[in-house]
Amino acid sequence: AGQGKVALKLQVLTVDTPLGHERLEATLGSMPTTSHLREITEPFKGVFFRDFTSLRDMLAHQKLVPPLSAEHKRKAEAMSNRDRGGGAVACALGHYAMWQQAAEAPGWTVVLEDDAVLQRG
Repeated sequence: AGQGKVALKLQVLTVDTPLGHERLEATLGSMPTTSHLREITEPFKGVFFRDFTSLRDMLAHQKLVPPLSAEHKRKAEAMSNRDRGGGAVACALGHYAMWQQAAEAPGWTVVLEDDAVLQRG
């Protein structure tokens, strides 16, 4: 960014599925055409739970975060059982990885879901 300007990046958590692409396009389409938001927006491919045979398989083979400890795997399995299944854990892994990346990047990062709608005002 230039002098006096702060670097800003929008990251949109999505998955590589037809619905993920559709939702990402809708998010981009909701951005005002006069703004530079599209130029600073980057999709971030998360983990799609259905790409794995089980929650344990996903926790063992996902590549977003370092291998989880046995305790963290137990907590993820408990969260999966309590909430909405493996999708909730996959979403959490994506958010964790995005925030980890944002913490290491210069400037500001705004994290959005792929179904976010941006409006003026």
